[in-house]
Amino acid sequence: MSTGFSIENSIIVKKGSYNSDKALEAVNQLSGMIIKARSPVRVGARLGRPEKAGDRKMKPKYIHCSPY
Repeated sequence: MSTGFSIENSIIVKKGSYNSDKALEAVNQLSGMIIKARSPVRVGARLGRPEKAGDRKMKPKYIHCSPY
């Protein structure tokens, strides 16, 4: 499959090609960078019982206050 064309001396010239059936390999060849597949690891959190959860206290108490 062709990656593009250009015009040189009034002639249309094929710039390059790649031989791959996989989209990620084609993107790697076209971009010139290494792009890896998405990781199978998911970031998440365990959810407990919010009705039984205790209050959380900030330390220090006034971390987001701005002076006037």
